[in-house]
Amino acid sequence: MFVSYPAVFLKNVESLGFTILFPDLPGCISCGNDVKDALYMANDALGCFLFDDYAKLEDMPKSSLLEDIDLRDFIEEDEYEYLSLEGSFKSYVGLNLTDYVKKHEKKTVKKNVTIPSYLNEMGKASKINFSKLLTEALEREFDIE
Repeated sequence: MFVSYPAVFLKNVESLGFTILFPDLPGCISCGNDVKDALYMANDALGCFLFDDYAKLEDMPKSSLLEDIDLRDFIEEDEYEYLSLEGSFKSYVGLNLTDYVKKHEKKTVKKNVTIPSYLNEMGKASKINFSKLLTEALEREFDIE
């Protein structure tokens, strides 16, 4: 599942760094030491923020249009001493959420399942890995590639 959200990258006055905000995702904030690091950190922040919604099969928040975002709306008057419009920018940050979750969530959980005994015997005789089979079936059920 690919998602894309606009992000605001506010230039720090005294460094090469940026503060990163996602207007559509209140509380999704990060920072980066330079542009390259800020883009990486924005991607990671997006994945962390949306992880629970994805895992709980909840709808993703609606994404605004980049052209509707004004950078001036994100710097308060008392912040001009350390944040600057000059060097700040806005950009979409995209992420394949399915890949992100698979990469960052390696933990497994033990589940008890009940199946008919004849299927258990047939599976054992065929050397079926029941955990793998259930995982694959659930991925198909939830349309996870």
